[in-house]
Amino acid sequence: MVMSGQTVLMSERVEFINWLKDDMGLSDKYARDIYCRCKRVEKQIDKNLVNSTSNKKGFESLQGRIKEYSQLSTGNVKACYALTGDLRAAVRKYAQFKYPLAAKDYRHARVYAVEEVK
Repeated sequence: MVMSGQTVLMSERVEFINWLKDDMGLSDKYARDIYCRCKRVEKQIDKNLVNSTSNKKGFESLQGRIKEYSQLSTGNVKACYALTGDLRAAVRKYAQFKYPLAAKDYRHARVYAVEEVK
């Protein structure tokens, strides 16, 4: 049940972190980092990760918006690539958690080009 002002991701926090630790074999710290990155994406880029990761088209669109956000948020190409990769990896793991059958198709949903950050 989602409480007022709380997203689905926030309501599934413990379950998602436990899944990352138990099923993916990640450390507690890394699992919490991934959760925080997903929360950042929800707060800064997309208010509803559940909808954006529910189908390939929405997922690809989100990947592009993550790239744009990274370009605007960083000062150089190296930092942009790092932030883009971190956020995309976190969202991909959330998609695996939320939609395990559909998420296998998301591995190849990428937007590669990162333009020079000015």
